[in-house]
Amino acid sequence: MKQKIIIISALLLLLALVAFMVKDFFFNKPGNNNPYKFELENIRSGDTSMTAYSETGQIKTSLAEIHGMATDNSGNIYVAGKMALKF
Repeated sequence: MKQKIIIISALLLLLALVAFMVKDFFFNKPGNNNPYKFELENIRSGDTSMTAYSETGQIKTSLAEIHGMATDNSGNIYVAGKMALKF
């Protein structure tokens, strides 16, 4: 009896998934835009004066490879490397 309930539930879930896919693919309104579409024109039209930076100093670490850097609200700098984290 328990096995039949599981099979029927799985079939109902599969039917709901297929119905959702059919609705999404075939009945999608043409005005809907893809929210993940990458538009290069928005980046090109940005304010280029905001992208300038100045180097204030160099940070020497004992890490052989640096894989990432991050800062927090207090101004601390965290450097992630291979098998280590320095701050």
